[in-house]
Amino acid sequence: MDGGLRLLLYRATAIAALRIQLSPFPGSSKGPDGPQRRDTYLPPPQPGAHHVSVPIAYPGNEQTTRQIAAKLLRSLTGDQVIASQEIDTVIDWPTFQTWIRDQQVAQNSPEANFNRAVALIDSESAPQLSEAKSILEHLITQNVQFDAAYVELARIAMKSNWGLEGLHQAEALLSSALQIKPDSANAKILLGYVYAHQNRFTKAEALFSEAANSDTRNLWLWTNWGEMLAIQGKFDQAAVKYREAITRPMTHDTYDRARGESYRRLLQLLERRKDLDGMEALYRLRIAEFGPGSCYSSDYARFKLQVRGDTQGAIDLARGALNQNCEDSQARQILGLAEYVKWAGATGAQRAEAINQARIYLPAGPMPLYLLATSDRTVHVAKELIAAESRLINETTTG
Repeated sequence: MDGGLRLLLYRATAIAALRIQLSPFPGSSKGPDGPQRRDTYLPPPQPGAHHVSVPIAYPGNEQTTRQIAAKLLRSLTGDQVIASQEIDTVIDWPTFQTWIRDQQVAQNSPEANFNRAVALIDSESAPQLSEAKSILEHLITQNVQFDAAYVELARIAMKSNWGLEGLHQAEALLSSALQIKPDSANAKILLGYVYAHQNRFTKAEALFSEAANSDTRNLWLWTNWGEMLAIQGKFDQAAVKYREAITRPMTHDTYDRARGESYRRLLQLLERRKDLDGMEALYRLRIAEFGPGSCYSSDYARFKLQVRGDTQGAIDLARGALNQNCEDSQARQILGLAEYVKWAGATGAQRAEAINQARIYLPAGPMPLYLLATSDRTVHVAKELIAAESRLINETTTG
């Protein structure tokens, strides 16, 4: 929050400082919780009348100011007051985090603030969604015709409250966006998604078709369209839309998230068909596109291990994901499983090394046994691990 007090100085011949005091209430004498002051040097005095303006500084934490006092001092190091004025007014200061955010919003351009809000929404965590909502509401306060902000608020509505209520809120916000900009492809794409999840498929189809005619860069058009078709059980048609999303050029922005989602959903359809070769080809394509050490490697590593039986290939892919500082719980899990499988097929020093690595990434216990037992490729390892642990327990007991 910014503010200022102006005091007209006449014949400012020897004034050296201006003091601003904030008080929680008039006449407070509460020590550190009482008046807070800020002293400022004034420019060298010149003949004539002058105005001096000093911003009211943030007091450092959440509190309420009820009185502001401005005092002209003869010296910054002294307390001799030449003139003063008090104003009774209420300022509700926000938390430090809110104040910092408001300062950043005030300093950045609307475009920069909007892009930050989009990135926060993409993170999908509750605190970031709340911050993004505040930024977008601020942008709309500044410009009620900012149609893109309504579209992003619709995303927040669904992510914060998935279900009938969240969908209804999103529909209302997207209707506002289209009132402002009737040809907004992004609004149509997201409203089509809303309609699809309300089982209003004819309306959704119409909106997707309109957006497709606009030559939009938004890859969510094809992903959402495919999802609508899959909801209706039209899996072959859905696969065509998903492939449309992944064959279009990368956008290198938020829309590439739709590309990743289309890969994921298309892999599910191929698994449903039991098309393992198709899955392998798609995994390879995704790795080629995003890089062998990308954060998509862990899914392929699991496929390599549990479907193809390629233990070393799974280890290499899982380690690649860890080296990219990805959210690594899945990569660590599959790396541990692969090391257990490697242990079961090894002898001597390699066997000991493999079990040690396995215990680092997936500690012994019920979880590795359960995960190993879920695949025909690895169930024998679970049995061998149980036998090994039983032998260890017997040796410890008899020893």
